[in-house]
Order: sequence, then C-alpha cells, then structure tokens
Amino acid sequence: MIEAEPPQSTARIAGRPIHPMTVSIPITLLIATFVCDLVYYVTDITAFATVALYTLALGILFAAIAGVFGFIDYFGSSRIRSLRAAHIHMIGNTAILLLSIVNFLVRYGSAEPVPVTSFILSIVVFIAIHVTGWMGWTMVYRHGVGVSAPLPLDRR
Repeated sequence: MIEAEPPQSTARIAGRPIHPMTVSIPITLLIATFVCDLVYYVTDITAFATVALYTLALGILFAAIAGVFGFIDYFGSSRIRSLRAAHIHMIGNTAILLLSIVNFLVRYGSAEPVPVTSFILSIVVFIAIHVTGWMGWTMVYRHGVGVSAPLPLDRR
C-alpha cells in the first residue's frame, strides 16, 4: 500500500515546522492570565492583577509571532487548507488574538485592577485555547500535518 506523504508545513527550519515550536509560549501566557485573574477575584491581591496584565501583553506578542508562522503554513499549503480542523484552528486562534487585544485595552485604561469584562474575556480565551489546541493536535495526529513520512525499513 502506497501512502501519500502527509501535508507539510511551509514555514520550517532545518525541515522542522516552526509554528508548533512557537505556540507553547502564548498558550502558557494566556492561560496564566486567566489563572491570575481568577486568583485575584478569589484573594483580592492586586499583584495578581498586575501579573495578569503582563502575561496578557506578552501572550499577545507571542501569539502574533506564532500566528505569522501559522498563516504561512495555512496559506502556503492547499492540503492544510483543505482540512476542516485547520479552518477552526486558524479562525479560532485569530479570534483569541483579537479578544486578547480587546481584553488588554479594556484593562489597561481601567481604574479596576481586573474589570469584570476582562475576566469574562479571559474565561472565553481560556476555553477557546483548548478548542483550537485540540484542532491543532487533530491536524498533527489525525492528518499528519508537519509529520515526516516514516523512513523505509532499510534506512532505520
């Protein structure tokens, strides 16, 4: 049985896809934003609100960087664009980035350490990251996006 080579990432370094290497930082930072917001609401310790503002700002920056490589992969491969999971992943992560920017703008100028609107946006982003992450891993594990074709037995 001859299998087609899995869809490959367009943005690569030494044959390795860049996008998966860059996503862990913004995911961690945006989840940390939600956790700090939650801890602030439970404890009323403003240091957590301050940390949340910084993790949110850095999360936006690193999400934009990861997004550039994601866009290169998405628009650089018709095979990736043909996957339903890729559409959900790309649209969802774009929405996460936009919601995070709105969240930053709401809280940056606010007199409250964490406005209720910001906390709600953090919750939405927290949930959405899990959905888009699931779609990202669906592309890798189910469709083999960015996975090298296995070597023939005589080359292992």
